[in-house]
Amino acid sequence: VEPANLFHGARLFQQLVCDAWASVDQSNLTWVANNQKKLRVELYGGLQDRMADDHPPDMADVGHMVILPSSHKGSVRYMQQLLQDSLAICREYRKPDLFLTMTANGSWPEIVENMFPGQKTVDQPDLVARVFHAKQQALLKKIRDGYFGAVAGFVYTIEYQKHGLPHMHLLI
Repeated sequence: VEPANLFHGARLFQQLVCDAWASVDQSNLTWVANNQKKLRVELYGGLQDRMADDHPPDMADVGHMVILPSSHKGSVRYMQQLLQDSLAICREYRKPDLFLTMTANGSWPEIVENMFPGQKTVDQPDLVARVFHAKQQALLKKIRDGYFGAVAGFVYTIEYQKHGLPHMHLLI
């Protein structure tokens, strides 16, 4: 069980969470950079062709090239893979009929009741994310159970607003 006083840190706690995430992400990037041969990046033909077609680069401007795998969240190849997966779903089933957006509300009773006195929703991002996830799963279950009729398929993405509140874009 984590100590309760950790969540009383407000902005300091947020900085701790950001630093921890950055440390983990940097560790993942270091692993990718050190394991390019294991990832078999030499097989990425389009990239190799592009490098060969370019004029010879000025060696003073050349650094060490690291190719991110499509499994690295946030990379260009990851986003392209998600796009291709979504387009394949549309080809297989049909174009979406509904575009639904679900936004978290910092005033949801489940959030307000579990915060410490004087806290704001940005002080407990884990609580907000947990409540949002529970409500998101309840909505998806309703949709699967036929709330909008028979569903051929759906795809969604989660994004975060400036105030740290998550929202979901859902294509049905």
